[in-house]
Formats: sequence, C-alpha cells, structure tokens
Amino acid sequence: MNEELLKELLNLPKLIKEKQRDILELQKQIRLVEYKKKEIENEITLAVFEERDSQGKPRFSNIAIRKAEIARRLKRDKKYQELLEYERELMTRLNEEKIELEYLQNRFSGIKYYVRYISSLTDQS
Repeated sequence: MNEELLKELLNLPKLIKEKQRDILELQKQIRLVEYKKKEIENEITLAVFEERDSQGKPRFSNIAIRKAEIARRLKRDKKYQELLEYERELMTRLNEEKIELEYLQNRFSGIKYYVRYISSLTDQS
C-alpha cells in the first residue's frame, strides 16, 4: 500500500476538524456583522418613524415613502455600507471554506475506500 496515501488518510481527519472550526469562526463573525447591521437598521428606522414636520405630523406617514427613506439613509450610512462589504467578504470566504471542507471529506472517503479495496485484494492473496 502507498505509504503517502496512508499518511494522508491519517492526517485528513485533523485537517477536516480545522476546516470545520474555520467555518464556525466565519459563521460567528457573520452573525456579529448581522447584529451590528440590525442595530443600525433599527436606529435609522426609529429616527425616520419619529421624524416630524413643523406641524408635529409624521414626516414620513406613508409606509412606502418611509421604507424608501430608510433605504436611502442606509445607503448613505458609511458604517452600514462597510458592514455590508465585510459581510460579502465573509460570505465569500465561508463558501470557499465549505468547498474546501467538502473536498477534504471527499478525499478522505476516496482514500479510505481505496485502502479498503487494496486491503481486500491482499487478504485474498
């Protein structure tokens, strides 16, 4: 049996575990970004909802206009936009890590079956 394949077979569970931890860490970072985004969204929504004209009437009484104003303010909020960009980067990294994890798991399965197959051939001899 190929010595390098056996070494890789023994090392792959560790690599898979590390990749799973990397994925968990990225998911944790994404949740934190989502939380921070939600805080900004809530602050802006509240500000728009509470805004009054000179007569004390709601400045944005129409739901559609209120939503449009919230979207406009979020688009202009630098911190919110930075969080959006960071979230996109994290999601890209997360997807790449998931692809790598799947590759490692498939590699592990493939080598494991190959080793079983080779072992069964030598057992028959």
